Amino acid sequence: MDFLACAQSMKRQSLPLCSLLLVAAILPASAQFQPATKPPKVPDGASWANGSWFYLYDTKVPWELAKKKCESVGGQLAVIKDAETWACVRKLTSRRECWLGGTDEKQEGTWKWVDGTVLGYTNWLDGEPNNSDNSEHYLSTSIQEDGWLDVAKGYDANKGYVCQWKSAETDEFNRLRDRWREAKARAVEPINAKYRQELQKLLDQANKAGKQDEAVALKKEIDAIE
Repeated sequence: MDFLACAQSMKRQSLPLCSLLLVAAILPASAQFQPATKPPKVPDGASWANGSWFYLYDTKVPWELAKKKCESVGGQLAVIKDAETWACVRKLTSRRECWLGGTDEKQEGTWKWVDGTVLGYTNWLDGEPNNSDNSEHYLSTSIQEDGWLDVAKGYDANKGYVCQWKSAETDEFNRLRDRWREAKARAVEPINAKYRQELQKLLDQANKAGKQDEAVALKKEIDAIE
């Protein structure tokens, strides 16, 4: 797909995004696109990781109020789905007890993020979650170690909280980048398969003829095919 084909295939004819997408085609899979501007309610000093901005509010509030406060500024309580995102949030919290967007209040033992997804990546401390007194249903960072624990409502449960704002531009960019790479793989795979097949024939012939140097070279060529 060239630049014009990209533009013609997109609903809003977004030439700038096509330009970024063409760059994405040669970037590593881990590459991330960060928009130049933040949503209007994202505070100055917010940190960026994996398509979202994160910001720590030091005001101590219960978990439910923290959730509402994040939503009131267009975000959500922080959702941590990979180690890179956790590394970003961990720097913000710096071993303080802060609310994250996880809970098993609706069903004990089934932890979900505020976006409705089940926890996949986790960083629980040893022995956590333990649901002490059958009342600990909210996810918090720890003051002692770089990990998570479950915490109950109650007198000592008021904490700071981390809000997250996802970038729609980044989400669209990443979706298009992945589609681009999938299409490229589908186009290249038949060619590679045919090339691999022909090389394998030559390798078999070299092995039968006892041509070890040639066989080694052919094997390396086969292994190098994507």
